[in-house]
Amino acid sequence: AIVAFMAAIGVGLSWLGISSLAKLDAGSGEISRASKRALTGARANQNVLALNRAEFRIALDPRPEKVVEGKKAIEEQLKSFEERLENLGQTRDGKARAMLPAVNAALAEYKQAMEDTLRVASLAREVHLDEQTLRLHDAAMKSMAAAERLQTAVRLVSNRLIDRVDSFTRAASDEYASTSWLIIRSEERRVGKECRSRWSPYH
Repeated sequence: AIVAFMAAIGVGLSWLGISSLAKLDAGSGEISRASKRALTGARANQNVLALNRAEFRIALDPRPEKVVEGKKAIEEQLKSFEERLENLGQTRDGKARAMLPAVNAALAEYKQAMEDTLRVASLAREVHLDEQTLRLHDAAMKSMAAAERLQTAVRLVSNRLIDRVDSFTRAASDEYASTSWLIIRSEERRVGKECRSRWSPYH
């Protein structure tokens, strides 16, 4: 009976250890995926900064060749941003997904503001330079405000995903600590019972 009981304890401990390791492995996978999403969010925010810089370069120097260069940079950054935004939309986190419509709305607003800046830049040769410079400055400043709102919306999603990484990390650490404590305590009890049984005067 004692042997059967000790064997049952051993099997139970083994099952507990394996089950906990499986949970830790799954948690590690979630942490990895959430970390990549958070990094994608941070890189998308960098795309917004690059977009705004390209736009300002056009506003400050609206010569035709500079406008062509700026448009090319804008197209590249915008394509990269939209690909990363699509990647963020694949997150399993419901709260993060709920924030994405605000990002899309801010993106649409910013696209319109950039188009206005590019349209004014294309007319730079048709009006007096000083007047045109003022118009470009006003258009670019308006667009910068839209860019800041877009950055804020993306940053909220990124922060949410980073918080999710922290949550998964804490859960995995707590599971490891709890399981380790249970295994150690059970082993101590087993060894203690074995020692008492071995040195009992009735043995």
